[in-house]
Amino acid sequence: VGVPFDGGVTNRPGARHGPREIRNQSSLIRRLNQANGISPHDICTVADVGDA
Repeated sequence: VGVPFDGGVTNRPGARHGPREIRNQSSLIRRLNQANGISPHDICTVADVGDA
């Protein structure tokens, strides 16, 4: 996916906070898709290696 890096930014840094905020917001998502009754977490393999 890539590495969030702010080292070359001169105006609005913040990419380094992206992965953490995605994890924070995804905790608010329902585990079951109401339209089709399928849980994406049951059919997909997802890994999170955390922050460096």
